[in-house]
Parts: sequence; C-alpha cells; structure tokens
Amino acid sequence: MNRHTCPHPDCAASVPLDMYSCRPHWFSLPKPIRDEIWAGYREGKLSNRWLAADKQAKAFWSTKEATNEATTRSGNS
Repeated sequence: MNRHTCPHPDCAASVPLDMYSCRPHWFSLPKPIRDEIWAGYREGKLSNRWLAADKQAKAFWSTKEATNEATTRSGNS
C-alpha cells in the first residue's frame, strides 16, 4: 500500500494515501477544517479546495504549536 508522511510539522508517522494525517493529528484539527479536507479530497486531491484546507490545517498546527511553546516557556502549562 502506498503511504505518505503525516503533514503535521513535528510528525514522521507513515499514513495510508487515503488518510490525511495520523489519527492523533487528524483529531487535533477543528472539525470544520477536517470537513474541508474531506470535501476537497472528494473533489480531487490537490484541488483548490483541498489545497486551501491543507493550508488551514498547517496554519492551525503552527499557531497551536507556537501557543503551546509560549505557554511552556512562561511556566503556565
């Protein structure tokens, strides 16, 4: 089975091509972003909708990671 790497910036998990990301990172995304990824996937992977949803997911993870790092550094974990 063909696989790809989870798109989360800190993950190297190998996932099947019919999945966007590994399970933990998939469910870390807000449902509206997950819904857009599925809608875009149905239109065709690499469709404009899918690409926009992929960008949203990566932006969410970047923001979430930055927030987590700032909280950890400030001692507010």
